[in-house]
Amino acid sequence: MRNPILAVLFSLVLFSGLARAADDARLGPVYVLDVTAPDQASLHEIIESGYDVASVHGLTATIYATPAERQTLLATGWPVTEVDQTADIQKTLGVYHTYDSLTTELETYASTHTDICRLPLMNPDGWTRMPPSRYNAQGYDLNRRFPNYPDDFTGTIFNTPLDTSGWPPEVVHIMNWTAQESFTLAANFHAGALVVNYPYDHEPGIPSGQPAPSPDEDLFQDISRAYSVHNSAMWNNPEFVDGITNGSDWYAITGSMQDWDYRFAGCNHVTIEVSNVKRPDASVLAQLWEDNRESMLAYLESAQIGLRGIVTDAETGAPLYAQVSVEGNSQ
Repeated sequence: MRNPILAVLFSLVLFSGLARAADDARLGPVYVLDVTAPDQASLHEIIESGYDVASVHGLTATIYATPAERQTLLATGWPVTEVDQTADIQKTLGVYHTYDSLTTELETYASTHTDICRLPLMNPDGWTRMPPSRYNAQGYDLNRRFPNYPDDFTGTIFNTPLDTSGWPPEVVHIMNWTAQESFTLAANFHAGALVVNYPYDHEPGIPSGQPAPSPDEDLFQDISRAYSVHNSAMWNNPEFVDGITNGSDWYAITGSMQDWDYRFAGCNHVTIEVSNVKRPDASVLAQLWEDNRESMLAYLESAQIGLRGIVTDAETGAPLYAQVSVEGNSQ
């Protein structure tokens, strides 16, 4: 049995002064530690004390620790394994941006690299709320508010006028932008899981938890793996084979941006979940960047595969708005 006096003293040493405000920044080096507690009570004392706990497996907690916290954990005498040490965050990505600082930095990129970078923010309301929210000021989850097949549309951009009436203004802007640019490849990024999710998110008559393959199932699997294979944590995620999933097979949703973009606009669009932690601590941003940098480049290169080109007017050379059909593919 644990000595109660030692337990009290340990708690005082371990937890005194470690509680920190949620918006405190960790700008210096951060150690990734696997700490094995002697029992469940001690483990939960760690979890509830203010440490940045990334995950728990049995009695072992993976903790992102400052140098001072690392020394305190080592002093417990418990098994502590140093898994990794992140870079100096202050010299790399820094802490999470405010709306103003993000806007300033992105505007600089957009004005400096006009040939490859343009700036539309989809949910400015949610970004400025504290804490940031997936809902806009009107309470809409914008990734559930795109037109849904077949209730809101049945045709495609090639044979049906774009109808933006009745949708949130942010969604309308994305719909108009998509129709204007005729994208062929797209992705939107989230956190809360570690997987590339591809259409369909919803297919009439197929229940949630069952796969709803699109006519381009093989292509979607291929470009999704092009992303996940370069992200070791994602590729080896035991929840999803190769770190990819059909949306409906995972869980069905209606009104998703990727389904509308693929069904209506003919754009191959996936949803990329980059972290099992919904709001990762700022200390792990540099590692998340390293995990996803090569994946993003590989996914971009997927735009160059297959048959591609520009359809032009034979007389003027001007580009034409054209639909390309593939035999045996209804999309």
